Amino acid sequence: MTRKIHKLSNVANRSDKEWEAYFEGIYKEYFKRLYAYVRVIVDSQSLAKDVVSDFFLALWKNRNSLLHVNDLEVYLFVSVRNQAVQALQKQAKLFSSREALEVKLESIDYINPEELLLEKELLNLLKKITSELPDQCKLIFEMATERGLKNAEIAQELGISVVTVKSQKRKAQVKIKAGIIKYYHDHDDSNLPDIRMISQYLLVLGYIHCEF
Repeated sequence: MTRKIHKLSNVANRSDKEWEAYFEGIYKEYFKRLYAYVRVIVDSQSLAKDVVSDFFLALWKNRNSLLHVNDLEVYLFVSVRNQAVQALQKQAKLFSSREALEVKLESIDYINPEELLLEKELLNLLKKITSELPDQCKLIFEMATERGLKNAEIAQELGISVVTVKSQKRKAQVKIKAGIIKYYHDHDDSNLPDIRMISQYLLVLGYIHCEF
């Protein structure tokens, strides 16, 4: 996947507003990818969200550390991996034995974050499909997936019924799945992810995993 965020030169001399814009770019580019990686490591949606959220909070507080990073993507994945390992160690009571925890920790070395991510073509396809949804449908879907709002919250904010919210979200889900399946039928590309993994990718990245 092409990296959009690069190390900024002379970032230390930039204003707080420029720092915020740069950090926001990092957050938007990498949050879902880091979450997907941590989700596999800790095997818990809530814990994964906590780990990644805490990671970005700590990164912001120590943002000057970014001045010395040559490879941002490697830095982010290695750092969040270490934080996920620490979270697992704190959750040792969830494992049947110390040996079970050690086996889990050893298996982390074999998790390749890139294998958990959508290829660029599929990610672009998802963005294209969602951009073509009817206005209300797209707005509701984005409020659910990007802002994490629940049905009742969306309904209240837009002044519509919860039934309408659910209906529009299902419509978005159907169109996204149909669009992806059509794309796979129309393209014979061995570099694309296995079609059997589509649902897993979408769930992990938040495209269909929202309250219905």
